[in-house]
Amino acid sequence: MTNISITDFRRIREANIDLNPKLTVLVGNNGTGKTTILEAASYCFGWFNSEVGKNNSTAKSLLESDVNINSAKFADVSIKLKIGDTSISSNLARPTEKYPATIKSNLEEIRMLARAYRTASTVSEINYPLFAYYSVDRSDIKGIQKSGLNELNNFPSTLYDGYKKALDGKCDFNEFSTWFLEINNLSNADEINSASKIKNEISVLMSSWNKLKDMKMEAAAKVMKENIEQKKSELSSLLKKSQPIYKKQLECTKEAFLSLIPGLTRVGIDRSSGTAEIIFEIFGEKINASKCSKGQQTVIALVGDLARRLTLLNSSLENPLHGQGIVLIDEIELHLHPQWQQFILVNLGKTFPNIQFIVTTHSPQILTTVKPECIRGLKSNNDNKIEVISNFQFSEGAEAQYVLEEILGVSSRPKIIQAVQNLYRYLELIKEDKWDSDEAKELRIYLDSWSGGYEPALIAADMDIRLRDFRRKKIKNEKNK
Repeated sequence: MTNISITDFRRIREANIDLNPKLTVLVGNNGTGKTTILEAASYCFGWFNSEVGKNNSTAKSLLESDVNINSAKFADVSIKLKIGDTSISSNLARPTEKYPATIKSNLEEIRMLARAYRTASTVSEINYPLFAYYSVDRSDIKGIQKSGLNELNNFPSTLYDGYKKALDGKCDFNEFSTWFLEINNLSNADEINSASKIKNEISVLMSSWNKLKDMKMEAAAKVMKENIEQKKSELSSLLKKSQPIYKKQLECTKEAFLSLIPGLTRVGIDRSSGTAEIIFEIFGEKINASKCSKGQQTVIALVGDLARRLTLLNSSLENPLHGQGIVLIDEIELHLHPQWQQFILVNLGKTFPNIQFIVTTHSPQILTTVKPECIRGLKSNNDNKIEVISNFQFSEGAEAQYVLEEILGVSSRPKIIQAVQNLYRYLELIKEDKWDSDEAKELRIYLDSWSGGYEPALIAADMDIRLRDFRRKKIKNEKNK
């Protein structure tokens, strides 16, 4: 996606944002419209997903409630996509009740794109792009599904399941669990459903062959034997073809988890209780997802959902996680410790290298891992028109304090705290050469007690005072000569 333009959609009166082809990070104060921008894009993507899956019920049109209450005309959401050298536009529109002109959405190009993929897939095996949206509610892992050892004989997932609920904003970990357990079983030859069907057919044929032999019907038995050998050949071919595919999918998914969860050394299946469930071995401890921390659950749910969808959509790739697509993530730092925040985007980019990520954040720790050309600062004026700032000069590798102040526009110290106010006043008095005033002395006593000698600003202030005192005495001595 190269651009998104919004007019009178919800609180946003006007916004026009050019996007980086690999990663765009939206920053701005609460209420600026970051989430609204992601949801606007997801509305447009929904028409591709629904057209591919032949399910228009999943596509969303703009509602009357989506139109800005101050609009006299209409709401409009427009996106521009680039696929190779081809540019595609799509827009959703909704007029106000009193607007006299006819306003229609223009979705033909994005729907034609979806139909082109669907048609091409009937001729040869192709890979589909992923369009997905993850909201702040994405990490709700509860009631983890456990499956009986004999309950996973069928494999219902199809390519189109890669789009199912992809834009609902949530990671369905139960869907992932079922899929992961299935491909784990399918990676073992005896568990492949198609193979089981052929085995049953062979068993029936063998029974018939034995009966024909007993009845001395040699000619019929010979034909039956040929059918049995043909079925055995089909079974052998199927196992050779299918088993490596599922093993590849399983290993790629495990590698995704290993690259994004600190301390994780193994992902496996525990069947000891008579049910099958996914177990994560983290720092030597075996735990299931429901027992992981909220931060771990957030990453597990996100990575699991992405891996499942990309694998379903790109089964012919050597590494399905290298499939293409656009992924929208609201508050990428959700529930993550600052240390995790410093690697989440970098490792997502490495694990899913052909995905364009568009994310929002309030975290300077996230921004210290992002190139400045990928950051879009959003400022809303009094009319809720969005000013987009994209000329940041420095961010990647910067100290968090610098990013907090220069990009997020927030003081590194909370000015609401009285001690901070006193510190700033004390430093101001020093600049005015009033460090030895009664006010300054009183403030210094307070600040020394507050900081316990650990405040670097006071240590630097002492050096400044010594230099200023030296200059003051020098000037005084020169006057007395």
